[in-house]
Amino acid sequence: MKYPLLIAATLLFVSCDKVDDPLGDDEGPSGPGNTSVPRRVLLEDCTGMLCNNCPQAAEIAEELKGIYGDRLVVVAVHMVDGFAAPQAPLNDGLFDTDFRTPAGAAYEQAFNILSLPKGLVSRAPYENSVGLSRTKWSSAVAALIDQEADFELWFDTLAFNAGTNTVTTTVKAVCTKAI
Repeated sequence: MKYPLLIAATLLFVSCDKVDDPLGDDEGPSGPGNTSVPRRVLLEDCTGMLCNNCPQAAEIAEELKGIYGDRLVVVAVHMVDGFAAPQAPLNDGLFDTDFRTPAGAAYEQAFNILSLPKGLVSRAPYENSVGLSRTKWSSAVAALIDQEADFELWFDTLAFNAGTNTVTTTVKAVCTKAI
């Protein structure tokens, strides 16, 4: 049931255009062409199913999403073995799912996430730290939101492969200011 919804959502982003010059030009990539692009902020909620404070952190993330809408992207990433690994006894219907991923383990190591909940706000330092407690998420998001972005990004291609259960995309970018 998820796949038809995913395909329908994907089709909303795809359209056909008449191409007058199929060979294009040699000026390089160009996107929608805005000269000023507001920055979107990514909040990565570092969480685990056995973390007592993580539900409150998720509520904070949802409140921020309600305030900022599509200018804020929220993603939950399970990590820290003690909070995200299945717990014995297995097959009892409680805490049997393994939510850990290689990406979560890599983030845990790269950003020195030792306790939960933590959050990465566009992976940018805020008050000299990248892994932030939930009480700092609101201020860190507010400090970055609506700044002018250095790049305009867009999906050039987006495809779902049901056989491998993967989504593949090509993202293109154009500098919006000198960097």
